Amino acid sequence: MTSEPENQKQSQNDQNQANNSNFRYYVLAASFLTIMMTLGYVRSSVIYLDLWKNSYNISEFQTAAFLFFPLLLSGLTAPFAAILCSKYPIKYIMAGVTVIGSAANIIGPVFCYKSYYAFMSCLTTAGALYGNMLLIVPMEINTWFSPEQRVFATAIAFTGSSIGALWIGPLFTS
Repeated sequence: MTSEPENQKQSQNDQNQANNSNFRYYVLAASFLTIMMTLGYVRSSVIYLDLWKNSYNISEFQTAAFLFFPLLLSGLTAPFAAILCSKYPIKYIMAGVTVIGSAANIIGPVFCYKSYYAFMSCLTTAGALYGNMLLIVPMEINTWFSPEQRVFATAIAFTGSSIGALWIGPLFTS
């Protein structure tokens, strides 16, 4: 037989699971939007290559660097993101990466557009931070979804990358 305090604990656990069940969809929506605005932007940056090449009067290699360095650093910084996620709540790492990356992404075009190297540094910083979303988002989704639901939830979140690439690049080039 179960005692009264054990029944209360079970009832409280059931209530927590019901609340988490609803909250996980907010987590999924936030992950989708975050991926859309971060990785979607990075994927759409190929649209800007001719503009950057003509604006800075740079070589093909320097133009390709706009894609190469952010991708390179996103892979190299992934172990640091994993360490941070193992020590601190993942949602705070995800928010920090998004805010700092977005700040670098805004500072580059607004304040550093006259200097190729300053502009490139800002975009590389943003890309390096945004690339860590490939690691951080599935970790956060795994916290909220059952093993059977994780694959589909992760797929929905990363669909945001393609949707972001479809509208962000064309919007800012027109």
